Amino acid sequence: MILNGIAAPFCSLMPPAVSAVWFPTTERATATAVMVTFVYFGISAGFIAGPLAIGSGTDSEIISRLQTLFLGEAATVAVLLVLVACFFPKQPPHPPSRSSLEQRHTFFEGMRA
Repeated sequence: MILNGIAAPFCSLMPPAVSAVWFPTTERATATAVMVTFVYFGISAGFIAGPLAIGSGTDSEIISRLQTLFLGEAATVAVLLVLVACFFPKQPPHPPSRSSLEQRHTFFEGMRA
């Protein structure tokens, strides 16, 4: 539960941050909505894929399948993280709007202002 709690802010805060940098103002609401929808779609897919991958059997068989499932998920996420870190640029090659060119303040600078 602690790891879920740590991951929750990133899932909630990343869609608006990505849409502010990568999309023009007329498309930001739609981009944010699509990204948030896919976050919830991924969560709901886990409720379907988990029981399908585990099935039924003795306790030791279920534990073995769970460990395999968790290791497979961890490996998939690690590979995706490395690919995104290596190939996904910080900003698009051309700014999508004038507002994306604006200098952004850090949280504490904004609070002081």
